[in-house]
Amino acid sequence: MKEKEINFVSIYITLLQYKTIAQKKWKQIIICGLVAGIIGVAYAWTVPKTYIAKLTFAIEEKSGTSMYSSLASQFGIDLSKGDGGAFKGENIIELFKSQSMIERALLTTYVFEGKEYLLIDRYLEVMKIDQEKVKYNFNKPRASYTRAEDSLLQVVGDDIIKNRLENEKPDKKLSFIEYRFRFTDELFAKVFLEHLAQVIKDTYVLQKTKKMKANIELLEMRIDSVRNELNTEMSGAASAQDQNQNAALARVKIPVLKRQMNVQLLTSLYGELTKNIELSKMALVKEEPLIEIIDTPTLPLKFEKKSRLMTGFLYGMVAVFLSILYYVGKNLYAEFYKLVEEEKSKHEG
Repeated sequence: MKEKEINFVSIYITLLQYKTIAQKKWKQIIICGLVAGIIGVAYAWTVPKTYIAKLTFAIEEKSGTSMYSSLASQFGIDLSKGDGGAFKGENIIELFKSQSMIERALLTTYVFEGKEYLLIDRYLEVMKIDQEKVKYNFNKPRASYTRAEDSLLQVVGDDIIKNRLENEKPDKKLSFIEYRFRFTDELFAKVFLEHLAQVIKDTYVLQKTKKMKANIELLEMRIDSVRNELNTEMSGAASAQDQNQNAALARVKIPVLKRQMNVQLLTSLYGELTKNIELSKMALVKEEPLIEIIDTPTLPLKFEKKSRLMTGFLYGMVAVFLSILYYVGKNLYAEFYKLVEEEKSKHEG
């Protein structure tokens, strides 16, 4: 118990010493705090506003293939869903943070202040990247980009993904998804988020219906093939009938009968294929997912701005704390140095 009391007393005495040191240097400490506070206010004044664009959308997945798939399967056509694993359900959320999707959005165009820009060019202009120093030109085919241009595009994409783009699902039970994009240029923030949403929508719908569209193309090729065969058989049947019109023997008429039978079979097949391609197109419409934009960013956008008063206060408090630490540390060093000198003099004596 005595040791604890002694420790407590030692701590209390040490704190009193620190308090005394701080009181002796109060003018210097206050000056440091005021200077830091002014610096904080100036810093907050120069930091630009950060505008926040918000976009909310909902995904409605359709499925209408079941009633048609059995008919189409008779002709070797697969009308099962065309959604790939990467594009199932809510994986569209991650597409918004895909480097390739970000790059595709950055390489779209928009008219800013009466001049058409690639979004990547506008981004770099706002960020004050000097085109003469960095040497970039994105107004050319993607395959001809230099290594420096590829790297710059990747750096911008990484910055957007890590620092500027956020997503949130307000209610897990609902299919609403909200995305926010932060940038110092108000119009760019709005335009980029809208273009990114359009790129994602187009890619998502394309991938979800890719297989069904391929099936429809296959059906169209089969219809063309059957139509050509049917025309050939009809012409052949007519020619054979003309040549054997006055023939007395029945066996001479066999080629004509075969041609007529082929015409009937091909006509029936052509009718079924035509019916199935129409069913396939109807199924495609039913299968195509609906991405509905609920809220789009509208000007003026909400913005965030550092509080000059709060920033100045925080800078001042940190400076006061560091000043106290400095003077206390300086005093402790002086005492330690004094003890070392005393010990040296004892040993020398």
